[in-house]
Amino acid sequence: MPETTELAQLYQQIKEQFNENELRELCLEMGFRYEDLGGRGTAENALALVEWADRYTRVPELRARVAEKRPQVAGKQTLHHLPYPRNPLFTGREEWLNVLHTQLGQRGTVAVTQAVAGLGGVGKTQLVLEYCYRHVAEYDVLYWLRADEAATLAGEMAELAYQLGAAPRSVTDQTALRDAALAWLHGTAGRWLLVFDNVDELEPAALQPYLPRLGNGGSLITSRNPRWQGLAQMVRLDALPPEEAAAFLRQAKPEAADAETAHLAQLLGYLPLALEHARAYVVETGCTLADYARYLETARQELWAGAEAPLAYDQRTITTTWEVAFTRARQTPGAAALLNLCCFLDPDAIPLALLRQAMEKPDFSKKSGFSEGKPGILGLETALKELGRYSLVQREGEVVRLHRLVQTVARDQMPPATAQNTAALVVALLAAAWPYKQQEMDTWPASADLLPHLLAAAAAGEKAAPIPERTGYLWNAAGLYLNFRAAYALAGDCVRRALAINEKVYGPHHPDVARDLNNLGMLLKAEGDLGGARPYLERALAISEKVLGSDHPTVATRYNNLGLLLQDEGDLVGARPYLERALGIWEKALGADHPQVATGNNNLGMLLKAEGDLAGARPYLERALAIREKALGSNHPDVAQSLNNLGMLLQDEGDLAGARPYLERALAISEKALGSDHPTVATRYNNLGTLLKAEGDLAGAREHLERALAIFEKALGPNHPNTRTVRNNLANL
Repeated sequence: MPETTELAQLYQQIKEQFNENELRELCLEMGFRYEDLGGRGTAENALALVEWADRYTRVPELRARVAEKRPQVAGKQTLHHLPYPRNPLFTGREEWLNVLHTQLGQRGTVAVTQAVAGLGGVGKTQLVLEYCYRHVAEYDVLYWLRADEAATLAGEMAELAYQLGAAPRSVTDQTALRDAALAWLHGTAGRWLLVFDNVDELEPAALQPYLPRLGNGGSLITSRNPRWQGLAQMVRLDALPPEEAAAFLRQAKPEAADAETAHLAQLLGYLPLALEHARAYVVETGCTLADYARYLETARQELWAGAEAPLAYDQRTITTTWEVAFTRARQTPGAAALLNLCCFLDPDAIPLALLRQAMEKPDFSKKSGFSEGKPGILGLETALKELGRYSLVQREGEVVRLHRLVQTVARDQMPPATAQNTAALVVALLAAAWPYKQQEMDTWPASADLLPHLLAAAAAGEKAAPIPERTGYLWNAAGLYLNFRAAYALAGDCVRRALAINEKVYGPHHPDVARDLNNLGMLLKAEGDLGGARPYLERALAISEKVLGSDHPTVATRYNNLGLLLQDEGDLVGARPYLERALGIWEKALGADHPQVATGNNNLGMLLKAEGDLAGARPYLERALAIREKALGSNHPDVAQSLNNLGMLLQDEGDLAGARPYLERALAISEKALGSDHPTVATRYNNLGTLLKAEGDLAGAREHLERALAIFEKALGPNHPNTRTVRNNLANL
């Protein structure tokens, strides 16, 4: 029996809660063979495992794993998300680990925010990861978030909200999900820690809305940016002390002379990332540290022959260290092509499915140079294995990761023609792989996963010269998806970049330019800037009609959108011919039962309703609902729109009892499909609240209108026309 009460409790939990197979899995996760425990049965092996963990100071890790697998034992929620394994070779940094523990150990009602800043490759992430593994048992919630871009961080916070149970997965509004997660952390009595990793592109002010302010926990930030004063306590991380760097290398070659070890550590600039690559190479090849040092110096001389070396010693060291690994990888056909491909995707979680899709396409494989190796999936496996030998990439389940500094250096060292060719291939790959279709709800989750890679490919294409042809398409696709997620500011930036690129690539009169103009105009319309939207929509119509002809379905979309704008501006007479023209084109080109025809019927019906022709509006709205239910299913947001509009028509006709089930069903569908804080849901609350007021249920009406106002103010701001409309409805109530 273990001597301490703590160990005895841990032993009792394992013995009572784990069967033999589960205990075997627990041992495997701890890096220990179940068969080596030496016991005869689950109870004896549970005791042996606890004693082994105590002997090697791994009790906190064992306790954390037990708590993660059996949270009911502790009687409270436990959530530990660390996407990277613990580094068994982590060396030194004890002073900084103690500083972090002191700062983050403060308890009170105000959350602690701590930043670790320093040069890329200096080991910021590894330091924080080691801290998390050492102290994971002290936290009920310990969650790691990638924060390299605003869109990525928004998605990570959304997943945190889901994991905490702070919001159901039916909620898709990322701002609402972020706030739900923060509210949960502010209110929980448990200890928590959030890690915001790689906050290099986001300014402190952009990260601030994601940082919890209150509660019994803290936030840890890793960033190259040292300017976090005023928002966070600072740790400025420098290179390892010489003795710690030498101790790290000595793990690979314990027999090496002190002078030999110290010399290589100095050549590597004492940078942890460079040291790790050197260690991996030495272990893999069996060469001595002195051999590696000579190779490094030789490679550097060849690499920089005829060119001036960078002034910064650390940059020179990182580059030459990785060049050794790059040189060996290039000797395996296909490995260099795969690394080049990964250099233009988001480095943190590249789906293997995307790589397989790329390599299985003969044309892509040939153009990328991958076909020089083994074909298809076998070639991909061989290339991954070769790159993994020198820690250039890491394969974890169904994703591949590479350090962003490895990615940057490898990309910078590509010959210009290779970089241009690869950027163009990746743009084409993401354009073909992008799944999002607003009318197909099953495409939404996959689109969220692929969004970081879409953004990375678009950014790479934008920097290439000449710009790959489909780069603008990627930015536009990202904009449409972010607009659907109610991330309007990010969406607008993406569509503007698409427009600028496509005007440059195709000229001012191309259909893709018209598409971008249309989408930007509709975004401005959604934000309430009707005057700003109009020239974009008018220009989009003019280009589309000239290029595609007057009876093309895309031209119908342009007519429809301009008609909706005129209607919003109050010009009902001017709007009508546009909407009628759109419906006529769609019916002729697509058939009477197409969802676009439903859109045309819906919009024309709503215009007739606005003109006061309720009897004339009704068949259009009923036709729209019938088409949508048949084509899209009963739970699609477009069906909710038709139900809402029919309910409002019945209300205007005085049939309040008949209107109510339509409006209630519209609200239920919208809330489930879009999330409880989406602006469309606010519209549904407003309309149902107006109906309740007409029925005399003033208390119910007030509740619905106040909910609508809260959503609109948060999503669109206090001065948006929709916000003002609801505020007026409340005032009248």
